[in-house]
Amino acid sequence: MVDRIVRQIFDNDAAYQQSEISSEGLREIVADNISALLAELGGGRGSLAPARSAGRAKAESGIPMASLLHAYRLAGIEVLRAISVEATAAGETAVVLDTVETLWDVVDRYSSAAADEYRSVIEARERRHDESRRAALAAILEGGGGSTEATILGLPVNGWFVVIVAHLDSPAGAVELVTQESLRPLSASAVWASTANSLIGLISAIRQDDFDVIFESASSRRGVGASRVFEHLHDASRALDEARLALQVLRGNERLRRFDDHPLDILLAGSPEAARRLRDAVLGQVVALRPADVETLLTTFETWVDEGASAAAAGVVLHCHRNSVRYRLHRLETLTGRRLRVPEHASELLTAVRAHRLIEPSRPSWPNTNEGTKA
Repeated sequence: MVDRIVRQIFDNDAAYQQSEISSEGLREIVADNISALLAELGGGRGSLAPARSAGRAKAESGIPMASLLHAYRLAGIEVLRAISVEATAAGETAVVLDTVETLWDVVDRYSSAAADEYRSVIEARERRHDESRRAALAAILEGGGGSTEATILGLPVNGWFVVIVAHLDSPAGAVELVTQESLRPLSASAVWASTANSLIGLISAIRQDDFDVIFESASSRRGVGASRVFEHLHDASRALDEARLALQVLRGNERLRRFDDHPLDILLAGSPEAARRLRDAVLGQVVALRPADVETLLTTFETWVDEGASAAAAGVVLHCHRNSVRYRLHRLETLTGRRLRVPEHASELLTAVRAHRLIEPSRPSWPNTNEGTKA
């Protein structure tokens, strides 16, 4: 009967034919399960150990769950057929009907135990796989990864890469910013990790120009920083620092900031203590005013700069008269001792204002480039 079941399994399921499990190995699994099943049908004490062993062996051999369960159905049918033959020969056909319900109850319990063990093996394998990928990504982002880590992650050692970092309210919010589906047409790929308050992605693409599309996809949510595009994985650690700095200097409702954008902000964010000292030296009397007055003066100055040093244009944006703009700018000059018509003074003011915007309490804290990654 065991031989018949083994032949039926192999003949009716290509998964077994293509797997690494041998007919001898399968025969041993079937024999153990049939022996336990018949012992239980005969009133003895059953054991789920053979079923668990079967589930473990099938999972390790790469046989699908459906094939595992189908094998139990074939075995149940063969056992029922054998009982029917014996009962007919003995003239006790009624015993077949008495046995059917018990038989299928036992087969159901065995197949369920096998399936539970199968899932446990697969889940353990996936955990090991995830841990391996996390360790490989952490090694690359810390500057110590090489070809081994690249192979684990399915990434080339050389190509085109970018690191992106996004704010997270909690680790539970860690979702891919750029989905594999959107990357597939570009032949690009991404791997992800999360920290306590940020999501980190390492993205690889075949063509440098593809990152324009990738950045557009990543900017679907607010609060994303991106590194410069780089060519070698050993530069990933530097790129992570760049992405964090870019995230640090996001302006207002800006969704995504690339490291190459607004280099003055990047310079200030990279030297926070120097930025604070500069802010205090230039804007010390300004920031000592009431918060509302501070905001009025600085916003007016920033708008005037954005509008090409035109008081009239700034007034339109700020919904006030150009003379009001001039008055505020004059007050800023008086408080700081700088004159806007002097290029050096104007650049000092602009730099100090940008420094203030970066370090005001409403902004995120300065980036910690040593922050570790985890799942």
